Amino acid sequence: MIFFLQFFCELQFFLNLSINFINLGIRNMIIVRFFTNQFCQHKLFNFYFFLFF
Repeated sequence: MIFFLQFFCELQFFLNLSINFINLGIRNMIIVRFFTNQFCQHKLFNFYFFLFF
């Protein structure tokens, strides 16, 4: 039972970490979109830019 609780806590920690990472990615995507739109209007370029950064 204690093992299961510890596993659940670690799972929740990783879940939080991944959610934070996704939020950071979305925020970065908005910033990247804003800057790349100044230079390049191509949507596909922005998509690939988001994938690598």
